[in-house]
Amino acid sequence: METIIIEINSFSRKIHKIIDLYPLDGLISIQTTKFVDRTIYMININDKSVSEQLNIYNWTTRLIHNIILKAYGEKITNKRIIKLLKVIGKDEKDKIIQGVNLLLYDDNICTKEKNIIKNEILDLLLENNQFNIDGYLRFQSTKIEKLIDKSIELVMDNIEMESEYNEFIDMLQFYVDGQIPIMDLVNVIIDKNEFKLLDAYNNKIENQSIDEVVEDIDYDNISSSDLLVSSLIVLSPKKIVVHIENDIEEDLLNVLKQIFRDRLSVCYGCNICRVNIKKNNDSD
Repeated sequence: METIIIEINSFSRKIHKIIDLYPLDGLISIQTTKFVDRTIYMININDKSVSEQLNIYNWTTRLIHNIILKAYGEKITNKRIIKLLKVIGKDEKDKIIQGVNLLLYDDNICTKEKNIIKNEILDLLLENNQFNIDGYLRFQSTKIEKLIDKSIELVMDNIEMESEYNEFIDMLQFYVDGQIPIMDLVNVIIDKNEFKLLDAYNNKIENQSIDEVVEDIDYDNISSSDLLVSSLIVLSPKKIVVHIENDIEEDLLNVLKQIFRDRLSVCYGCNICRVNIKKNNDSD
């Protein structure tokens, strides 16, 4: 009987669970044999057409790739972090490992590196009909390490960007908290990526400081959301009510909540919403 053999140098419940949960093609059945020092998974390709056999080889390649990243990825990542970063705190290391795991499981990230590994696995399967995962990682792990190293770099870049962002938000919070409010209440109308500011009496807010901010802005490099945030920081009102339809502009709302915290509330339906947002929609 002609078979494809996947071999590991132990019995891993984690790997066994990955295989059990992996979606089986209708053509595929797996037989498991446990030994003292290894476990063998056998996939029968006997009496299959050439196209069916190719589908099975591709399926097996994806399975092995999945096993390597999910069952071995964290251990390899830990070793690479120690080698690359030398001294690192446990909390930071755990955060990097968690971030790398997310990248390894995402098929849309590091696709070039992952495809290189898949192609190598497929070539070895086609050549030998057999694949020892532990042996592959021991003697041909450079491509896996390159994938892990790039993932670590991406995660560290994200952590640095997140840290810079948090520092920037903290600075804006400090600035806003130290400002004397120019107004008690500002109503923010957000509609189709545009906004306008109304006072407590629903009049458009005219403010020289905002005008000066607007005059200095390079519109090629700033969004309407950035302009809104800048305008509200200038006014630093005691209370901000954002009138918005549904849950659009979620990222913008999160930024405003971080800066203005308990000063800010969100309204999804009141007279101001109906007059300003619905009227604009009806005019389209």
